[in-house]
Amino acid sequence: MADRVVFRTQAETDIEAIGDRIARDSQLHAAAWIAETRARCESLSDFPERWPLQVRDVRRMIVGEYLVFFRIADPDIPDRRRVVVLRILHGARLIPPSLGG
Repeated sequence: MADRVVFRTQAETDIEAIGDRIARDSQLHAAAWIAETRARCESLSDFPERWPLQVRDVRRMIVGEYLVFFRIADPDIPDRRRVVVLRILHGARLIPPSLGG
């Protein structure tokens, strides 16, 4: 059974901010980046454990130059288990300690 993927408010804000930055150069590239990033995040619904643990229960997926930080909530309760996307940050940024930086 596939897990449900949910985005924290900060992850949604990250997507919007990154999309806005990319759109300064190209609306087309911004739309493509947003679509690809969302699709890759949604792919976490199947076997999210394939991505390594970064710190405690936080995992990291690489999407191009960006890092997607997520956790698996309620992993032992099949009906409640879900993937929570926490942040999406450029790989060159200083990563907060709470995410393993």
